[in-house]
Amino acid sequence: MSCLAVVAAGLASGCASTEGEAAPDDEAGVLNAPGAVAIDISCPQLARELGLRFSTVAGTDRVALESPNGSRILLFPGTLVASVAGRQLQLSQEPYRRGTELWLVGKDANSVRATWNAQSAFGANLPPAVADAYRVPIPDRPAAGGSAPAGVQRPIASPAASGDNRPTAAEVSAWSVPLRRKWQYLVVHHSASAAGNAAAIDRWHKDRGFDGLGYDFVIGNGTGSTDGSVEVGYRWKQQLIGAHAKTAANFMNEHGIGVCLVGDFTRTRPTAAQLRSLDRLCTFLAQYCGIPAENLRMHGEVKSTECPGKYFPRDFAIRTPVGASRAAAVNDGSDSGGTK
Repeated sequence: MSCLAVVAAGLASGCASTEGEAAPDDEAGVLNAPGAVAIDISCPQLARELGLRFSTVAGTDRVALESPNGSRILLFPGTLVASVAGRQLQLSQEPYRRGTELWLVGKDANSVRATWNAQSAFGANLPPAVADAYRVPIPDRPAAGGSAPAGVQRPIASPAASGDNRPTAAEVSAWSVPLRRKWQYLVVHHSASAAGNAAAIDRWHKDRGFDGLGYDFVIGNGTGSTDGSVEVGYRWKQQLIGAHAKTAANFMNEHGIGVCLVGDFTRTRPTAAQLRSLDRLCTFLAQYCGIPAENLRMHGEVKSTECPGKYFPRDFAIRTPVGASRAAAVNDGSDSGGTK
């Protein structure tokens, strides 16, 4: 039996949805990162390329490339650390002097460009207090003749390796879109199938007469996509009404963000990678949209359904990053849900 057949067979008896708005033309939805030639560049040249103002930080030898809104790139001569729009970046080589100018090796210049572009999308949409919750402090530059601060020259661990479950720059870029709806809830589903991915569920939903994928996000289990991968649906990118949780006056489809984990959790548990991605995604979306942590819902809490299954952990909750200032979402009392 093909993977799609398995998906269709499982979904046919699983999580039900309701048709939303018409889908726009199909989008690739892929964050492209074409390989760039690694050419050394001076900091003033890099500033001009990115449309930033170049300066040195008064009283220090730090170099700043600053945007009109105050977001900036900071370089610390003598260390392997840079700060890019508030995010710590590990360099492969220390910035070096050529004449009077500070230069970056090509590999590091490409990393700075990529991180700046991703973080710019993040910062353009998030309130400063919320964005700060995802940022990390920059270590002080070592004193003359001293050693670098502890940890500066070690490779920066990935969230999975370090226990730091903040979204990556690529995830922030993919999840950050201009908000055109007042999102008030997060609704968790399972696909009710052993295998699948966003494309497979999209086809199944179209076969049922929907415009396309009813969810905003799909988290893979390693069958049709990488275990824990987060696929972004066209409804989120276009800020359309969902088709995943029909309630009174269609409130949850209009104000609830639908997140579906691939799997049948009436039979098995979600993978550890899926739960880490769900935690990372829901925490980010709660901050990004101003959704209170208590407004997380299982599908079965807003309508009569087993979804997301008895083996989905009922103690799953949205974290609040330390230092974040979460906006209060407006609850107009239209939530028709209750307990299972």
